[in-house]
Amino acid sequence: MNDESAPSADEVRRNWFAPVATGMLVVLLTTILWSVLDRRQASLEAALARSRQQGLTTALRAGMDVQATAVQRLAKRLGTVDEPLRGELFNLDAAAFLADMPGLRALAYADKDRVLRLNLARSAPGVGLGAKLDEAPDRRAVFDAVDADGVVHLSAPVQLLSGQPGELLVAPVVSSGSRVGYVVAVVAFDRFFPSLLAAQEGADSLLIKQGRQTIFARGAVRVPGSAPAVTMSLYGQQWSVTSGASGRIADQRPTWMVLLLGIALAALLTWALSLSGLARARERQAMLMSGRLRDQVHAREAMQAALADAEKDMIAVLESISDGVFMVDPTWRFTYVNPQAARMLQADAGALQDVSCWSVLGGLLDDAGAGGAMHRRWQDAMRDGRPVTLEATNEAEGCWYEMRAYPHARGLTVYMHDISERKRRERELLKRDADSRHALQLGRMGSWELYLRSGYLHWSPETCAIFGVEESPGEKGIEALRRRVHPEDWEALLDDQRRLERGDERVDRRYRMIRPDGEVRVIRALAELVVKEGDPIVAGAVQDITEQERVREALSQAMEATQLVMDSAPDVIIVLDREGRLLRVSAAAERLWGYPVESLVGESIARLVHPDDVAATFGAAADIAAGHPNPNFRNRNLTRDGRVLHMQWSGIWSERAQCIYAIGRDHSELHRVEQLEAAQRQVLTAIASGRSLPDVLEAIVRACEAQQPESLCSVLLLEDGRLRHGAAPHLPRQYMKAIDGAAIGPEAGSCGTAAWRRERVVVSDIATDPLWANYAALALPHGLQACWSTPILARNGSVLGTFAVYYGEIREPGTEELAAIDGLAALASIAIEHEQAFRQLSESEQRFRSLFDHHPDAVFALDAEGRIAQANAAASALLGATPAELRQRLFARFFIEDEHSRIEAALASAAGGEAGRLQVEVQGAQDRFPGYLVTLPIMVEQRAHGLFAVLQDHRELRSAQQATMNQLALLSAVAESVGEGLLAVDASGVPTFLNRTAARLLDLPSYGLPHPEALPPEARSAVAGILDGRDLAGSDDASFSLGDGRVLDVAYVATPLRIGGRLAGAVLAFRDIGDIKEARRSLLDRQRFFELSLEVFCIFDGGSGYFVQVNPAFCRLLGHDEATLLAMPLVELVHPQDRMATEDAVTWQYESGEPLSHFVNRLRRADGSDVWLEWTSRRSPEGQIFAVARDVTAKRQADQALEKAMDDLRIRNRELQDFAYVASHDLQEPLRKIQAFSDRLQSRLAGQLDESSSDYLQRMGDAASRMQTLIDDLLAYSRVGTRPAALVPVDLSAELATVLDDLDARVQEAGARIDTGPLPKLQADPSQMRQLLQNLLANALKFRAPDRPCLVRISARPLGEAGITTERWEISVQDNGIGFDPSYVERIFAPFQRLHPRNVYPGTGIGLAIVRRIVERHGGTVWAEGASGQGARFVVVMPAHAAGPARELPDAPLSNRDLPGASS
Repeated sequence: MNDESAPSADEVRRNWFAPVATGMLVVLLTTILWSVLDRRQASLEAALARSRQQGLTTALRAGMDVQATAVQRLAKRLGTVDEPLRGELFNLDAAAFLADMPGLRALAYADKDRVLRLNLARSAPGVGLGAKLDEAPDRRAVFDAVDADGVVHLSAPVQLLSGQPGELLVAPVVSSGSRVGYVVAVVAFDRFFPSLLAAQEGADSLLIKQGRQTIFARGAVRVPGSAPAVTMSLYGQQWSVTSGASGRIADQRPTWMVLLLGIALAALLTWALSLSGLARARERQAMLMSGRLRDQVHAREAMQAALADAEKDMIAVLESISDGVFMVDPTWRFTYVNPQAARMLQADAGALQDVSCWSVLGGLLDDAGAGGAMHRRWQDAMRDGRPVTLEATNEAEGCWYEMRAYPHARGLTVYMHDISERKRRERELLKRDADSRHALQLGRMGSWELYLRSGYLHWSPETCAIFGVEESPGEKGIEALRRRVHPEDWEALLDDQRRLERGDERVDRRYRMIRPDGEVRVIRALAELVVKEGDPIVAGAVQDITEQERVREALSQAMEATQLVMDSAPDVIIVLDREGRLLRVSAAAERLWGYPVESLVGESIARLVHPDDVAATFGAAADIAAGHPNPNFRNRNLTRDGRVLHMQWSGIWSERAQCIYAIGRDHSELHRVEQLEAAQRQVLTAIASGRSLPDVLEAIVRACEAQQPESLCSVLLLEDGRLRHGAAPHLPRQYMKAIDGAAIGPEAGSCGTAAWRRERVVVSDIATDPLWANYAALALPHGLQACWSTPILARNGSVLGTFAVYYGEIREPGTEELAAIDGLAALASIAIEHEQAFRQLSESEQRFRSLFDHHPDAVFALDAEGRIAQANAAASALLGATPAELRQRLFARFFIEDEHSRIEAALASAAGGEAGRLQVEVQGAQDRFPGYLVTLPIMVEQRAHGLFAVLQDHRELRSAQQATMNQLALLSAVAESVGEGLLAVDASGVPTFLNRTAARLLDLPSYGLPHPEALPPEARSAVAGILDGRDLAGSDDASFSLGDGRVLDVAYVATPLRIGGRLAGAVLAFRDIGDIKEARRSLLDRQRFFELSLEVFCIFDGGSGYFVQVNPAFCRLLGHDEATLLAMPLVELVHPQDRMATEDAVTWQYESGEPLSHFVNRLRRADGSDVWLEWTSRRSPEGQIFAVARDVTAKRQADQALEKAMDDLRIRNRELQDFAYVASHDLQEPLRKIQAFSDRLQSRLAGQLDESSSDYLQRMGDAASRMQTLIDDLLAYSRVGTRPAALVPVDLSAELATVLDDLDARVQEAGARIDTGPLPKLQADPSQMRQLLQNLLANALKFRAPDRPCLVRISARPLGEAGITTERWEISVQDNGIGFDPSYVERIFAPFQRLHPRNVYPGTGIGLAIVRRIVERHGGTVWAEGASGQGARFVVVMPAHAAGPARELPDAPLSNRDLPGASS
């Protein structure tokens, strides 16, 4: 800039220094003013915070005091009444407290044992009556604290049933100096704190803690401006209250506005002064700058044109090159992409503009996304300013790119070069090289090089291995090779050398080579002449083809002859050499063994043969090679997947081909079937030959193990619900011993579960299967991993045992295995049933023979025609003939002729399968006699094969039966007539007699005889003792268990029953003593209750006038001992004034028998004092009077004192009301004169009086006006109590409209808004309802807040349950005025009590007292809620139908109370 454009020093001072100095001065003055105002504001805020904190703590303490006082008052009232009246009193007071105190969720009464007896809650109670309230430690602590000092205590915070936090408020209930219970109040924090602090100013940011636990929080308590925490002690608990700085007392904007306006004013002044100076300088500079600007514009336009041309040229060059080029800015977004790059990126160049390069590269190239290796390398390049080159791949599409990135000021320029073709060639070369080396190794090939000029010969390691040397010949050259070549092939080697020297390009020759160990090998050598850097080199390869040469000729001959046959045959055809190597294999081998055919050629046959059969297989091959064909050789082969195949081979030796031709066939299934059939034959043979069951079962187990070689098998037999060892030859003995006797069940391993379910159970993994949870520890240590168990079922479907197969590995069964197991299980079933049948048959035959031979009756075996086939000795003796004489004789001939047809019919029925019984007449050898014939068919497989006839001689029986019947008739009549139960049993304990009494007492059927198990176990035990040899058993107090928990109390005697000196049974006689025991028990309980009761009990003889029995409590009350009271007539104890009434009451009850209650009289104690007793009594049928008394002395004294005090209060209250009314009337006349004379003096002497005199007159007039107002209010207050109430239906909505009309001027003056809802119609005094609404509304208008518009809401709601007629209404008047301290909630309703000075808010303080008086006269209640600065809410609860004022209660005295602070 030249000198002409530079401002001068004067211009600088005018344009800058002077304006700045002026602005700084204004800012300084403004800052001083703002600082003074801000400090004033801070001090006011601190004072307000302390005031709010004090108000909050006062409100909290007052709110809790209200709750505690209510609970304590309820506890005291409950302590003054008797137990029967406590429920009614509790429900009445609790309902009122719950309605008046929102913070209470429930009230309860518990007895002295802390058991819940009464409960009243806002919602359904969650704790039932009878529950213990001190089971939780925190609840027990508060009860213990109350017991310790006997005052109200607050518990620690507890979790209420609603899930919300709260506390218990517990007060003791004391009666007659002793604690009889507790009143428990449930305080819910979510209702208590919000209702208490709703109108409290400063409660919008509050934190209340009890100990370390937060019990209430509202808003965020900010440390700056917050008052320090205040600790309150409330009923045994410590509350910490912290209130936050919820807002400042006034808007801070005025102080800040002062500061901002001052700064703004300074800025404006500075700016205005500067502009005036700068305007002139700018005008001069404008012309100079405009010239320079034109020159710069021309130069910039020329430069931009040159840059545009250069950019076009560069873009043309970039779009013409074959490589891809793109540019990205520092945010990695494309700014330019040439067509080649767009093609490589597989996108349109225009679409890539302003696109993130990583979203494109990441989807195209490997590891090229954001955060990848490419990203990191390019970031380093941009940071360091150095170019970077890297390769990127797209393996999926086979693309490779070389990417060179060049950083510059505007980002990064990247060149992409496609190197895919080069990379593919490199990979192909690497693959070829690897394949070549692998092929050399597989083909036993090696490489070599011979340098013709130097004669240097190089062998690769593979070549050295083929020649059997350790190192390459090197300088030894062709001479070393000649020494290894067989002499007969030297000529061929020299010929090949000459050919290469002549220039032949390729040589292919076979040589025989002698290794250092003397072994001759055949090799194939390949050679080729090449030139490297002008040096001729022979490069070649060598391959060991010794083995190929050996078998080539033989294979070629056999291949042509057998190829078609082998490939078409279904069986395996193989060709073996002498060493057992496979020369050829048919196509069936792959299907059978799973190996590809080509993989088996050249392998030893031992690869396919089971290790145990290798020796035998090679032995059979040697025999075949020796010229001994074997058409049926068998061995086991192993398949590729590990299966074992049983093969049948037929082989023959070919001498010409020097190989074995063998044909094999898989006969595994045939082998298995043969083995199974052989095993079944052996088992069936063993069963048929009568071998023992353990031997047969072991043979079955071994057969299964042979079928499944890796298995271990067992058979367990089921006996009485438990599995017993049957056979397990190879299972560990410890394991079998451990499971022997195991019970079957739904989770009892494999065998126990299979027997339980009656179906197969397959457990493939014992360690994890839940069925083995209790048995796995027994099996796993022995290596048993899997177990399949099949139930062995009998023909009738019952379970005989289990057949189990164990494996040492986790394994599932195959179909063939299961089929084999089922077959063997069926064999086991046959063996077990055969054993059982044989045993049963033997036992049956032995029993039959013993029964037949030794039967005391005559037994005959008859054929189908009724002829005697066999007879026992008793039959011979009975009929008088030997068994030989009886044989083959017709059985019917031994009976009288009249019986023949009956006998023959009975025999025919028996031969047809039907047994018969009949009385017969037998024709003996000497005479006829009565008999009893039983015919029994001999049944075999549902068919009769003969019959038995049993003939009994009934001659003695007939006579004995007659005598016995006579005896039994007599005994039965006697037994049935007695009132005791009689039970007779035989020698084995089976009942033989039971009378009706016994059947009824034992709850048994009256018909038939019971089973022994149906008898009570105690009866069976008593009878068993007699049968064991005792002579007598009995008890006067015993119990018989009858089942279903019933017990029969009895006295019994058991005696033995002897017949012919032998014990034939026992007799039990018993009787029911339940009623007797119950009577004894009741008498004992009554006596114990009588003795231990704290109540006064006595039994009085109404006829004699003396006590029959008195309890200790009666003796303690009167101070006499029991003997004195029993010897003293009742009338001597009664107070003389009560004797007549007492005698009349006793006589009336004695004669009428009616119960007597609530009779009160006085009895004289031993010390001469009297005690009041309230009696309740009943007369017994015997004439005795049972009485209980309650000491009501203290109650009578309290009632008398209370009545006297109430009468005195009524008199005093009436006198005060009369005095107030008369005094107010008498004071009005002199007051009017004072006002009149004051007004006259002011009007006449207004200009003559000095200022102080006028002030005195003004004060006198004001005092007279206030006195007039006070008298009017006093009269109004007095009239409320003295004027009779005219109760009529009153529409409160209409009365409110009238009141609003009257107060319209005050409403307009206050700028208030009155919101009213629908109000009810009540039965009330209209004028008093109007006064009630007017006083409440006027109170709200008077105490409005100056900083916000006045708002008053008037609403009403019914109280009571839905659907039930409304009995009470709640009327609410709520304002947003200045509110009040909750600690003064009761004071504001007292007459002439004020909370503010008279010069701030005028009034006498009588308005709210009149409100309370009106509400109480109508049977309602009123209370107030509020907080300082938060407005107030007055709630009136009125009955819908007032009954008029009842008996007047004493009112508060009309005098000031000694309370702190101002009055309201």
